[in-house]
Amino acid sequence: MECSFNYKYSYSNNTHRLSYDLCPLFLHHQPLTHEIIEDTPPTQTKHIYDIALGVGINKDGTLPAELQCPSNSFICLTVINTRPNHPSEPPRILQVVPVSSGDIRPKFRITNTTTGTDIIMDHLQLTVHGLEYMKQKQKAVFHMQCDKAQPDDVPNARLEFLYTWNGTHVFNWKTTYGCPEISELPDESEGGPEGDDDSEERLPPPDPEPDEGIVPPPGSSLSPLSFGFAIMFVFFLLRVVIPRRYQRSILRLGAYVPGQRPPRAGDDVPLEEIPASGELRPLKSLIDSSIPHHKYIL
Repeated sequence: MECSFNYKYSYSNNTHRLSYDLCPLFLHHQPLTHEIIEDTPPTQTKHIYDIALGVGINKDGTLPAELQCPSNSFICLTVINTRPNHPSEPPRILQVVPVSSGDIRPKFRITNTTTGTDIIMDHLQLTVHGLEYMKQKQKAVFHMQCDKAQPDDVPNARLEFLYTWNGTHVFNWKTTYGCPEISELPDESEGGPEGDDDSEERLPPPDPEPDEGIVPPPGSSLSPLSFGFAIMFVFFLLRVVIPRRYQRSILRLGAYVPGQRPPRAGDDVPLEEIPASGELRPLKSLIDSSIPHHKYIL
């Protein structure tokens, strides 16, 4: 008999390949029931995990469908409440949680970090996914701890419930199937094995480096050549394009000192500040800071 999903995983270090196969474990211990009993006076609450990762959980024909997980479930949690002081009272099913149902998408990784256990060595971690219950996605995490001393015929003694939080149900499972088969890697000249499978989540590639051959665009400041062309263009406007009758007004504005009222029509301007007809001062003299500021006669 084969498992419904592929539970084989292998990875390589620098010198060896480590291989795992959990399918024989799941088929050998099919199905597995794990109970957590909680005293909730005046009642007692049982959390019962039915685990059948090999071929799935069989339906109970004596119970209605709403009191069972879906037919394609591999881990189902049933919460039952009873009153010990009333043995004649039938138990009440409070919750039916599809922890792992449908496409459970088994995912493996090697880790040495756990919560609620003393595992400090690298070990295999298996994660299987489930459906949504109370608007919360469900999944189960198994820390497969290598323990060759555990007998194969006592499955419940190996499985330890650690905790559940936000839809994640975590277990520690001590088993001989948690011990990998180790084989040496062939020499690179003979063609070594391919890299690890894509069970780890990959990070996006880094941003590409900027092209070295691309010259950054010039800044907003004018180059000396551009400034020279601007001077020539203004000089051309003054000498050729603008009529002579407007040139005096422009030159008056050129001699205007900031902070003073600009000249208006009818103002008296000293004759020495007005160039003779047909004679224009070079534009450079208008912007030269060495020219003293003139005052207008009011």
